[in-house]
Amino acid sequence: MGANEEQNKNWLARGAEAVRDLSGSPLGLAALLGGSAWLGTRALWNPAMRTLQSLGRPLAKATGSEKELDDYIQEQTEGDGEARDRVSAAAGLGTLAAALYLMYNPRYKYGGLVSWDREPSGNLKAFYKDPKPPKQQAGTGRQSTAALGALADLRKTAALGKKAFGMESYVNTLDWGRRVPLSSAQGLFTNDPFLSSNDRYSMNMGTAIVTDAAMRQNTASPTLGGIFDSAASKISNKLSLGGLASTATRAMVANGAARLFTGAVGAMFDLGPKARNTLVDAGTWAGTISSILN
Repeated sequence: MGANEEQNKNWLARGAEAVRDLSGSPLGLAALLGGSAWLGTRALWNPAMRTLQSLGRPLAKATGSEKELDDYIQEQTEGDGEARDRVSAAAGLGTLAAALYLMYNPRYKYGGLVSWDREPSGNLKAFYKDPKPPKQQAGTGRQSTAALGALADLRKTAALGKKAFGMESYVNTLDWGRRVPLSSAQGLFTNDPFLSSNDRYSMNMGTAIVTDAAMRQNTASPTLGGIFDSAASKISNKLSLGGLASTATRAMVANGAARLFTGAVGAMFDLGPKARNTLVDAGTWAGTISSILN
């Protein structure tokens, strides 16, 4: 990574931290964005009207309506400002609503809007703490139990700061050159009902990681090594945007989380389709992958 790129990322991280400090919460940030849109629209109203007048003058001349155009612009810029007030209010409220919609996340208490240090919602806490055991299917019980144990270990390790300490012996047993079908890997995230309803961030992030791995290798069957590289890159970018400016710390955390992610995907593909579906239906896969990526 070049010095300029690293410096830009550090500035970006500092800027994100400054915004967090200034706004105090996602709700505060939405209010700031809405207020800025309202003030900006009001401040730019007259210049925008004058620009509209200049752009519309050739057409107005051609149609003989130049006086009507001038009268309309004069009314909008020198009148009682009713249109300006309506448009400014719509811009402010629309920006506020859009920001709240984008930042709302049902996984967190109060939708994660009242504080940047968001707490998981009560239902999700219980779900992560005590996931339901997988339903047994004929011929898959022993295989499902082994995979359930591996995924549970991964989730517990992910909860310890995503540093992957103590997991090297498990993760290093992976065949990094092993290929997995992209469509099946994507389906682990897009077809999971728990992720789609409770954790769309992890669903989208996981899908993006395996898709990026396939694109990097120009194949429909990326290797586990390629998935690791993609996961490390995307998680590092997330940590940088989240304010973690230290390169060494960011690399350590990103690599640890990427190992856990790749290990979880590898564990799922050690199973047959029926056993994989069992863990998905039970919520075990969703709990594991959410702990790693959040």
